[in-house]
Amino acid sequence: MEDNKNLLDTLDKVGEDLVKTLVKNLLKADKKATGTLIKSVDYKLVEKANGIMIELLAADYLTNVDEGRKAGSKQPPLKSLDRWIIARKIAPRDKKGKFIPRQSIKFLIARSIAKNGIKPTNVIQKTIDEVYSKKKALIEKAAIEDINALIDKILINNK
Repeated sequence: MEDNKNLLDTLDKVGEDLVKTLVKNLLKADKKATGTLIKSVDYKLVEKANGIMIELLAADYLTNVDEGRKAGSKQPPLKSLDRWIIARKIAPRDKKGKFIPRQSIKFLIARSIAKNGIKPTNVIQKTIDEVYSKKKALIEKAAIEDINALIDKILINNK
């Protein structure tokens, strides 16, 4: 790891930028109902045999927000809609002015999602593209600095 110090430091900053940009893109896409997803966004650096990876971490339903749901797919679990309905302050009334029970609302929303699907946001790829285009030169510079330091270390040890 110490041979990649510059790259690790830079990727750490890129990871922070990925988190900030993903949160910004989620807010822009109006995907902050309860705030749970946005609060869950984080990253970690993972060193693999073939390189270093920035792993984005978030609540598991980020995938659904990112990819959407196809029309005709299975209904989402009713339990998952509860907090969303409360956060969005959804409280429709029937023709007589009576509030419709939340259980009925959840069922109707779940059925609509299954029938019509949910449009994808593609926030993950948009975020990666946005950050990478801004940080590519910095990543390359850090990698070159580490390679040069490694070469210097090899040359010094061979004298």
